[in-house]
Amino acid sequence: TITWQVHSPQTGTFKMVIIWANGSGRDKLMELIVNDVAHQKHTFPGSSNWNQCHSSVVDVKMITGKNVITLHSKDSGPHIDMIYFTEPIFKLGS
Repeated sequence: TITWQVHSPQTGTFKMVIIWANGSGRDKLMELIVNDVAHQKHTFPGSSNWNQCHSSVVDVKMITGKNVITLHSKDSGPHIDMIYFTEPIFKLGS
């Protein structure tokens, strides 16, 4: 399990990129949970190279304020290197 706290100044759906590696040779299934609600399951395909990074894009629904984003696996998951959002999740003041 890996968990992040993300502050969003607005409610909406945002594109989150997951950077990962899976050199186990077998697919790894993880569940994306946002604010304690099971959001979706995502498969991370296996390869034979732990040094080869991949990316996946998922839609994440967030609320204004604190959001807790979790990737969870009942088995061992892939190596999650980082997450980022493709668009700003904030509005600039005037």
